[in-house]
Amino acid sequence: MKLSLKDIKAKLNAPRKIIKPAPEKFDNFVVGEINLEPYRVTDEVWLIPDYISEELEEKILNNGVYHQPESKWVRLRTRSLQLWGGDVTEDGLQNQEPLPKFLDIFAQRLFDERIFPYKPNHALINEYQPGQGIMPHTDGPAYYPLVATLCLGSVAVSQFWNMEPRSPAFSIILPQRSLLLWTGNPYYNMLHSIEDVPSDYIFTDSCGVFYTQTSAGELSRVLNYTGPTVPIDELIKECPICKEDLKVVNSLYRETRISITIRYVPLANRE
Repeated sequence: MKLSLKDIKAKLNAPRKIIKPAPEKFDNFVVGEINLEPYRVTDEVWLIPDYISEELEEKILNNGVYHQPESKWVRLRTRSLQLWGGDVTEDGLQNQEPLPKFLDIFAQRLFDERIFPYKPNHALINEYQPGQGIMPHTDGPAYYPLVATLCLGSVAVSQFWNMEPRSPAFSIILPQRSLLLWTGNPYYNMLHSIEDVPSDYIFTDSCGVFYTQTSAGELSRVLNYTGPTVPIDELIKECPICKEDLKVVNSLYRETRISITIRYVPLANRE
């Protein structure tokens, strides 16, 4: 349709339309190398609290994780998951696919912060309802031996286990929006899990050591507890150090939680 001069002037004088960005658009981080020393929990485990803001957490969950089609979810009895980046095999990463933007910005950030020597190319998203967890396991030799897990939506406790004989080694509290990193001995020679309990209780006594319990009732020392220390209840169990009765000082109640584990997988050799 041919416009008259009057029509053209009317369009030029009309109010400008504001086009909002699509909800799946995520701003890139502006970061540099990070000093991990203040966040060290053990020689080869680090916990960075408030790694992201509440606003970004909400955007990642609503416009990233839960913005995916149902076909992307794998529904298991104890959790639901999404896999991104390709197929992890004994030979390396096959059928590689690019990470979606809400995951790629984290992969780029972990590389820019010099946490990973290579840009991560694979992501596993787990959704846990209260009372759900994952049994003790290792990640296997296919991955580069460094794990980065972002905890969203709720607090949780990550349990590390000695392999032979199997026994609790230590526990790490994962605050909401925190980033957990581990490598070395915990990666190669330990199992890790999330206990299938609706809440995690923290115990202590006069010796000042904090513990949590596995679902089987075993005590596990918590390495990064900084919460209340006034007893609110008693546990009929002796402290393994001073033999006094342990007392409950905190209850970490779980809500629906999303963990995003980002790793690097070497590419499979192509013959």
